[in-house]
Amino acid sequence: MDDLVQEYARLTPPSHLQSPSASSGAFNRVHDVLLNKIILDPHLCAYPPTPEYQLKFWKWAVQKLEALVGDEVTPQVPCSCVLRLIHYPGYRDRHNYI
Repeated sequence: MDDLVQEYARLTPPSHLQSPSASSGAFNRVHDVLLNKIILDPHLCAYPPTPEYQLKFWKWAVQKLEALVGDEVTPQVPCSCVLRLIHYPGYRDRHNYI
C-alpha cells in the first residue's frame, strides 16, 4: 500500500494505479492508508496535488473502497467528508483534521 502513496505523490494517473486486492481486511488497510498516509500526511497537506488530480484520484479511490466494502465493514469516513477535504482549502485546519 505504500506504493499507492508514492504513486499519489508522483501524480500517477488513476488509470495506471494498481487496484487493491480484495483480501480479508483489505478495506480497512486501504482506508487507513488513504486516511493516515495521504489525507492527514503533513507533507501532502502542505504540498497537495492540483485539485484536478485530486478529484480524479479520489473518484478512483472511492470506487475501489466501495468495491471492497463487505457486509461486515462500515466505512468510518463518509465520502462526502473526503470530498470536502479536497474541495475546500483550509477545511482540514478548521475542523481539526490535522
